[in-house]
Amino acid sequence: MPSASIFSEREKAIIALIAEGLSDRTIGQKLNLSPKTINYHVENIKRNFGVKTRIQAAVMAIRLGIID
Repeated sequence: MPSASIFSEREKAIIALIAEGLSDRTIGQKLNLSPKTINYHVENIKRNFGVKTRIQAAVMAIRLGIID
């Protein structure tokens, strides 16, 4: 199981915003990044969790205490 230490602060922020139900575009606007950059981070997050969807990644992050 991955721990919080494998995720950058940026990735943790993105996971938290995914958990709020925000799209890549909206997350990008909030963090002043392009949607493509957000998507890159989302794909890394999903790979690190070993999941297929962003919702599964958010659930894993909550269960592991990576985000509230």
